[in-house]
Amino acid sequence: MDNRNKQKFALLCLVCYLVGAYFYTTIKKKVKIQTLNKCARYTLARVDDFYTKQLRTTVRYQYQVGNQTFLQKVRKAWTSDLGKPGPDEPGKFAQRRVFVEVYCDDPNVHRVHWNISVPDTVKAVPVGGWSQKPVWAKPRDWSDEVTTKEP
Repeated sequence: MDNRNKQKFALLCLVCYLVGAYFYTTIKKKVKIQTLNKCARYTLARVDDFYTKQLRTTVRYQYQVGNQTFLQKVRKAWTSDLGKPGPDEPGKFAQRRVFVEVYCDDPNVHRVHWNISVPDTVKAVPVGGWSQKPVWAKPRDWSDEVTTKEP
């Protein structure tokens, strides 16, 4: 095999690896969402640590289901749904409370809703979490709003 063929083969292997990794993560995410759609409870997590290194953000957080505490760590790129504190403002993320959807049978399977703000009025979470999304976590239906026009 000459040098040119080796380069083509290496490029083909790289492309196959990248396509495989893309499909693996896509399928894994879809399976997780389908699992959570079957049976989910809702709770709050507290962000313990937040730092940026090499343009990737690492967030460590913990949440409680029943009497068990689960510690998790996630790495995200800033183009993801982590919210709006920029990489130069890590203090805005520290000790923030976030809304978490947890699978009923395995609390390690969960999804953090970074874009849902937890109001300060929520002081405690029921021991097993909420069985349905609380009113403050649901998207607001603006069609019910009464609008009046100023004369």
